[in-house]
Amino acid sequence: MRLIVGLGNPGPEYSTTRHNIGFLAVDQLAEEHAIPLCRSGFQAVYGIGFVAALETIIAKPLTYMNRSGEAVAALAAYYNISPAHITVIHDDMDIAFGQLRIKLRGGSAGHRGIQSIAHHTGQSGFTRIRVGIGKPPSSTAHVEYVLRNFSDGETACLQEVIRKTNHCIALLFTDGPHAAMNIFHRPGA
Repeated sequence: MRLIVGLGNPGPEYSTTRHNIGFLAVDQLAEEHAIPLCRSGFQAVYGIGFVAALETIIAKPLTYMNRSGEAVAALAAYYNISPAHITVIHDDMDIAFGQLRIKLRGGSAGHRGIQSIAHHTGQSGFTRIRVGIGKPPSSTAHVEYVLRNFSDGETACLQEVIRKTNHCIALLFTDGPHAAMNIFHRPGA
């Protein structure tokens, strides 16, 4: 079984913020694969179905970003899912808006949701799909930037970014991480 987690903050006030790109992506992924996110438990909403012929849980933690690991660790423990079978989709300010990068293990680069997951699972060997949201203007604090809504120009491109993110998931599951990296780590991808 696989676990795909979109990171974000619960509540309508956060629904269209940059920090919620993970939630936006898994909402669309769940819809595309007819997996209703109707189960509640483990401090998350989630659904179980099939993605690329693999039984998969799609989840959104309800713990707020900085405590995402509580939900991820609880789901993984209950369903006996190893870190190697966990994929986390999250925002990344170090990547240009709309670009994707795949990371298989390692540090959090300061992302508190990722720090929480590594802390609560005791592992850093889970796959991350880092979705670029771009750098904030120099006069804007990082926390303020990630909690802002996307600009009008970004909003116009958001569906394509989400489509690309979900295509990345399909490639990860069918062809493996290196094939996905070969496509999404190219300039302009």
